Amino acid sequence: MIILIVDGSDSVRETLIRYLDLEKMFDLVFEASTVKEAKRIMNSIKVDIVLLDIQLPDQSGLEFVNYCNRQTYKPLVIVCSNYGMPQYKNVYEKLSIDQFFDKSSELLALKKYIIKLVKDKKKYYGSLFMNKTAYNKTIRRLK
Repeated sequence: MIILIVDGSDSVRETLIRYLDLEKMFDLVFEASTVKEAKRIMNSIKVDIVLLDIQLPDQSGLEFVNYCNRQTYKPLVIVCSNYGMPQYKNVYEKLSIDQFFDKSSELLALKKYIIKLVKDKKKYYGSLFMNKTAYNKTIRRLK
């Protein structure tokens, strides 16, 4: 499985990867600090899960959700943001966001949710590990 973390802060992305233990659960973990970078990655590889913030340096994360929803291979979209007020939650539902977590108080719930997703995916589809050749080709394409 492949996950893409989209957050404007390097330290937040690093914390999410480390705290959620993503490198052990996923075949590939990609990071993007802007919507432009995230689109470039999504145009190069099929991403299974997108974990993103709403406030990004170049564009709103909500606009990126619309982009994800238009993809042929639609990833599961999880918003992890400090913007969890009721007016935003209504927008999240309208945009078909799969799940929302408050970054400041729900990281443990996010971790449990991702663990369950990975276990369920492996249970139904087997281990989806990418072989070394496919991995190297993907990395070269993204550079």
